[in-house]
Amino acid sequence: MSSENKEIKIFILSWLKPRIRGNAAVFLFFLILSFILWYLNSLRKEMDLNVRFPITYINQPDNFIFAEEPPLYIYLKLHGPGYSLINTSPIFRKRTLNIDLSSVKIEKMNVVNSLNGYYYLISESLIPYFTHQLHLSSVEIVSIKPDTLFLSIIQNPYFKSQSY
Repeated sequence: MSSENKEIKIFILSWLKPRIRGNAAVFLFFLILSFILWYLNSLRKEMDLNVRFPITYINQPDNFIFAEEPPLYIYLKLHGPGYSLINTSPIFRKRTLNIDLSSVKIEKMNVVNSLNGYYYLISESLIPYFTHQLHLSSVEIVSIKPDTLFLSIIQNPYFKSQSY
């Protein structure tokens, strides 16, 4: 009885194996195809994307220096069609945003008993600059974090004003 069961088992397995392998390949193909179609369909919808950008400060006045390290990263929440976000995402990974200190409005903080000058910059005022730098057309910047950039600035002791 056991040898007969073995033969039946071997026969069934030998008959099923080629059919299972072929069906599994077809099933796997259609599974991958359905995932790709689902993903493309989801990209048509409006999406939000949070992206971290390194920032640099340019056009700093020569007579001032940073007393403390300024914030080095800023987080932008972007909203737009998925295709637009995906098309521009490689740019986001390699892009540094510049904050031009000569063209933005920096406010002075009133800090008592402080040797350093403490200033702040409202991040929302930077949205037009960042939109221009990133060349965003169908994507909008929804929010920026942190909402305020704090800067500690002192006078440069090595700066010599040039008089003509």
